[in-house]
Amino acid sequence: MPVTEETPLSYVDPYALTKDYTERMGQMYARRGMVVTALRLHWILTAEEARKFARSSDVAAGIANLWGYVDVEDAARACVLALQPRTGHRGYEALLIASDETLSDVQTEDLLTRYLPPETRRRRRFNGHEGAFDISRAAAVIGWSPTRSWR
Repeated sequence: MPVTEETPLSYVDPYALTKDYTERMGQMYARRGMVVTALRLHWILTAEEARKFARSSDVAAGIANLWGYVDVEDAARACVLALQPRTGHRGYEALLIASDETLSDVQTEDLLTRYLPPETRRRRRFNGHEGAFDISRAAAVIGWSPTRSWR
């Protein structure tokens, strides 16, 4: 923790497997000279949907996606920015696109301690409701960072 683009992928369903497959296709095209930006968009929600989920859901249910999401407007902006590659793009880039906050009123450190296995490796502590995904590469490569919040 936090999850990064280098975190090993673990398939839990055919959808996840097909996402990895399309990223591998993107890597192949990048080796042939095409610029490819793979956006790993988290659970896309409107602010209203996020509020509804956060306020009405069992906190433990959020473990499936590490209490993460991305606002629909932030997701759309990431797509636009990804179509405008910048200097420093390495030909193929996979980028995590997620909110910088969780979908929970419980602080992130408490969520991780309470619901993740004790052997889960943490590279740092989390402040407040900080999201469990390192989204810094998206900022560096396409200039994206989240601007919307459900709170």
